[in-house]
Amino acid sequence: MPNISVRKIVLVAQREFLVAVRKKTFLWMTILGPVLLSAILVVPVWLGIDTQPNLKILVCNNAIINSDTIKFDVSKIDVSYIYFDTIQAKSTFINSDYDALLCLNGHNSTIIHPVLYSKNSVSSQVIDELNYQINNFKNRIIIENITINADIKSKLSSKIEIKNKFIFGNKHNSNTEFKNALGLSMAVLIYFFIIMYGMQVMRGVLEEKSSRVVEVMATSVKPLEMMSGKIFGIACVSFTQFLIWIFITILVSNFVQTKFQLQRFSNENIEKTLSKINPIDQAKALEMNSLVELTSDISITKLVILFIIYFVIGYLLYASFFAAIGAAVDSETDTQQFILPLTLPLLLSFLFAQYILQNPDAKISICLSLIPFTSPVAMLVRLPFGVSNFEIVLSIIILFVTLCLSVVVSSKIYRTGLLLYGKKISIIELSRWAFK
Repeated sequence: MPNISVRKIVLVAQREFLVAVRKKTFLWMTILGPVLLSAILVVPVWLGIDTQPNLKILVCNNAIINSDTIKFDVSKIDVSYIYFDTIQAKSTFINSDYDALLCLNGHNSTIIHPVLYSKNSVSSQVIDELNYQINNFKNRIIIENITINADIKSKLSSKIEIKNKFIFGNKHNSNTEFKNALGLSMAVLIYFFIIMYGMQVMRGVLEEKSSRVVEVMATSVKPLEMMSGKIFGIACVSFTQFLIWIFITILVSNFVQTKFQLQRFSNENIEKTLSKINPIDQAKALEMNSLVELTSDISITKLVILFIIYFVIGYLLYASFFAAIGAAVDSETDTQQFILPLTLPLLLSFLFAQYILQNPDAKISICLSLIPFTSPVAMLVRLPFGVSNFEIVLSIIILFVTLCLSVVVSSKIYRTGLLLYGKKISIIELSRWAFK
């Protein structure tokens, strides 16, 4: 390993940082970043809540069921009932302004095989809700026709809801839906940032190589110093954006907490709050209580610290290879054959995110969180559900050791390809440079 000048690395990093922050794209990303990230989280939820407003469904009650016996209560859906046979019901439906026709198809007050006919597609949420209510009706009819004690009937017909909780150590963890959203959000962020800043390093190296600036720099700066400076310079750019985003988030969070006095809705104060408001507003207060307590068993500070650690090491790992690719080729078009194999592990871990959310303690989830090329995404998906400190430390150590090895390998490719022009490079050729 040649002698490395830290001062020269700092100078290259400073140059990269100043060039990046002076671009308009940096300003726009810094300002619009929080807005875009909020939209990624809010818009899908909003679309999922308001999927099909003002839907009109016609129910053909040809199962000889009294209209007062079964009633469909589906939010934002207008339901009407008719008592025709299926053929007549279809004819009525086609000539009406209804969006769908539900034929219950049964006999002697028993629904056998209901069918939903629609003029356009009907959302899965609506179909699931109709299925749920039909099955509830069927179970209620069965219970009512059984000759048993009234108290037993009442217990059988009472609604039971599952509340998902699991225990990690001595702490009860719940809020599964919130943890799913949190884990997936962190996976999206770290995947997006590693790819974005890694590509920025590659393009920077490629631009300097194409303009022959690198030939002038090579006379006074070693290739490894140049590569390290570029990587750390872009890292400083990302940290600057992170700090600005964190500052904005803290300001907005404090404003919201002060403006709406959210502390009133914590578990410690909710009873006192309920006693001071009218019964109409108590339901809303309980909803606010559930929202405020979503993060009660999650250490946000720990998640932020681990997110930064995994981003830093993961970024340095991938950025070193991106820099080597930029030095080895002559144009951005030539990079395409290398980018997919390089980012494939990260992409696979992102595709496995849904499985990890459902099975955070499965063997494949644990393996993905320990493999260095997938751990930045996989571990962050698992963190909200509780991961032992041993697994976290082991994952970070493996990731760091891999980073050190990647710097050595990438520096060899970088040094060989930096001043090489006019030659098409293959993956096999890069492997020879890396291990010669």
